[in-house]
Amino acid sequence: MRGLHQLLVMLTYVCFAFGAKGAAADAVVYTEEFPPYNFTGPNGTVDGVATANVRQVLAASGINYSIKAVPWPRAMARALLEENSFIYTIARTPEREDLFDWLVPIGRSEFHLYVRADDSRPVTPETLAAGEFIGVCLTNSLSCEYLRRAGIPKEKTIVVPNHGYPLPHMVVGGRADVYINDKFFNAAHLKNAGLEPDVVRSAMTIESRGGFYLAAGTQVPEDLRDKVRKAYARLVKAGRYQMVRLED
Repeated sequence: MRGLHQLLVMLTYVCFAFGAKGAAADAVVYTEEFPPYNFTGPNGTVDGVATANVRQVLAASGINYSIKAVPWPRAMARALLEENSFIYTIARTPEREDLFDWLVPIGRSEFHLYVRADDSRPVTPETLAAGEFIGVCLTNSLSCEYLRRAGIPKEKTIVVPNHGYPLPHMVVGGRADVYINDKFFNAAHLKNAGLEPDVVRSAMTIESRGGFYLAAGTQVPEDLRDKVRKAYARLVKAGRYQMVRLED
């Protein structure tokens, strides 16, 4: 009986080891709550127009995967560290260019600098650089990169945690003057924050031609990345892949 017990223990260990190895080969796709592109639906499944594109490509690739919606700083950290990870909907910027392999374009991005609707001060590169406006952005997010690109001094920037709907609330409440957001996300953001769409206005368009992508860190094995890349190419060739185009 003792020998049988030892054999069962050994088999359990072997099954666990091979099971862990198999699980490690599956891909984990990270994203955040970013409606209407990606968000957690009522049944707990990650949904959204960008998610549909991601699921289409990954299904065509034959990769077993799961999608996890987590805070953006965590999504970025895991996507840059874990071997079998992907990330979306991530904006392609010069600062991020060499960190990721930009596998699948999902949709265009259109970032704007927003101010309170009743703030009549002129918003120009000169007034921003002069520190006449206080900017607010989210920790480890594109919003901070774009505030710097717009010329707002670091000492005139407030960085807040990346959860909830702090940006419009901070500006509408008068604790900051400007924030930067994607045009289509901003509309959903205001609605989810319980704010009317006309409480803020676009004061400036921010150059953002990179668009949104499904991407992988350079540590992800090339064969895994190649499966996604080839699946996307096949879908495009067959005329079955359409980038996300949201209505104005």
